[in-house]
Amino acid sequence: KSVLTSVPYLDGKKILRDSKDSSYRLFSNGYVEVTSDKVTTAVPYASFPNDSIAWNNSISTRQYIQSESSVGSHHFRSFVANLSRDANGDIGQRSFERLQVVVGYLCHRYHRESQRKCIILIDRLDDENLIGGSHGGTGKSLLIRCLSEVLHTINLDGKAFKRSTQDRFALAGVDETHELVNFDDASQNFTFDSIFPHITGDFHIRRLRQNPTSIPGHRAPKIVITTNHPIPGSDTSYRRRQVLVEVSPFYRELLEKDGTTPADFHGGMELCGEDWSDSDWSEFYQFIFECIQIYLKQGLPKFDEESEIHKRVSLIRRCGRKDLLDMLLGLLQEASEGGEEVFCEQFYAQVRERVPGAPQTDSM
Repeated sequence: KSVLTSVPYLDGKKILRDSKDSSYRLFSNGYVEVTSDKVTTAVPYASFPNDSIAWNNSISTRQYIQSESSVGSHHFRSFVANLSRDANGDIGQRSFERLQVVVGYLCHRYHRESQRKCIILIDRLDDENLIGGSHGGTGKSLLIRCLSEVLHTINLDGKAFKRSTQDRFALAGVDETHELVNFDDASQNFTFDSIFPHITGDFHIRRLRQNPTSIPGHRAPKIVITTNHPIPGSDTSYRRRQVLVEVSPFYRELLEKDGTTPADFHGGMELCGEDWSDSDWSEFYQFIFECIQIYLKQGLPKFDEESEIHKRVSLIRRCGRKDLLDMLLGLLQEASEGGEEVFCEQFYAQVRERVPGAPQTDSM
């Protein structure tokens, strides 16, 4: 009885959760409220709103000390900007803003029912990186590791998540305290449809020798996938659940050129590492708050915003060969300009004649 009376009485108290218009980030010296037009200083926990409580896992071990210097003058903002560079090496403003919105979405612990999406971070593809070759090294996983400083994150092996060998208990480690589930380095066989209900419905979990459980959809963690491959599936069921973010090969090219790592590029310090100063951490947090504010103002980008390069490589993946895709596009262009009907049998015969070695698959 004496042991039981030592447990705090929490009846009637609720976990502090983000709302549609605000977000709370918790630090060792207090909590910060972020809205579309303001960011508070660290407020003491004695002033916690509405007699709320919080998971210990949601509270950072670091203090938040607001910096008086300009927000994001280097390091993390620079890192995210480099992930947004275009084919010419210039920072693409539209891509940078897209990444900011996505970071804000992941860090906002609230689900707008019409905007429940899975974020897919993928290497920017081209004809030389056919069908999403396993090059990596672009900073996708590093970005998620940095976000884990403000989100209680669980990392799962994306390569192991495929229908033929899928572990029924792959999500067993997820619990109510997790705010982000990261499928890291997903393969080209990743079964995206297997997580459909986790994205738009309740988050179902199977554990060994236990009854299945579910986290209600409004409390479910958000989901991100990092991959070098186009995710299979192109119909509406797939696309309406995805927000695609293409990541520049800037850091991979630096590494291949002269061995420069992200840490080397950013002052010889690991991003979000132990060598960071209080000023570095302050700038990092303020950039995260800025991203949340942008998301609160704009919402997520449309699901069908993808580059022509990604569309092309996805089609090459379905065809199997880029010369076959080019030939198919040429035939379709000829048929369109000619204005005459072309029957399937004729079209197929032309394909076999022009590319006799082309593979024959259902996707054709």
